[in-house]
Amino acid sequence: ANWGTKWNAIDSWACVDAFGFQTAWNSVDNLILTLSKRFADVTFIYSYADEDFGSNLGKITIKDGEILDSNYPKEQYLFCKM
Repeated sequence: ANWGTKWNAIDSWACVDAFGFQTAWNSVDNLILTLSKRFADVTFIYSYADEDFGSNLGKITIKDGEILDSNYPKEQYLFCKM
């Protein structure tokens, strides 16, 4: 309910200035937006992608609840469609 995904996050990791995790089937835009409002002086660069060969992917820069930049590439397919 809090993540906006089917299951909670798994396989999380963190280092000095970055963190990551896996979720089921959805990006967590609302979570990152909420974090950016709570930590208004931090600029979040949020990248996400599905595991299915490059669909549902993007990169967003957010600070204090405001989207500063976004990039949503067209879906990429590694195999020819029949």
